[in-house]
Amino acid sequence: MSNRPEIEYPYDMQIKVVGYGSPTFESQVEEVAARHGSTIKPDSDLRQHQSRTGKYRSLSFVFHAQSREHLDALYRDLESCDQVLWLL
Repeated sequence: MSNRPEIEYPYDMQIKVVGYGSPTFESQVEEVAARHGSTIKPDSDLRQHQSRTGKYRSLSFVFHAQSREHLDALYRDLESCDQVLWLL
C-alpha cells in the first residue's frame, strides 16, 4: 500500500526535460507540449540552463495536466524525442 498523496486533477505540474544542447532540442519539447495543449512562452513560461560545456541543456515549464493519462501521454511523447535524455 502506497502512502503517496493522491493528486487532484487538473493540476499544474512542473516538468523538467534534460537533453542535448542542440538547436532542435527546445523546438522538439515545445512541439510535444503544444500537441498536448500546452503553449510554452519562452519569455515567461520556460526556464533554461546550459551545461558548462554546452553539451547538455535543461528546460523547465509548467504543464496543465487534465488527468493522469494526459500527463503520462506527455511523458511518453517527450521520451520518444531523439534529443531528450531525461525527464523529471
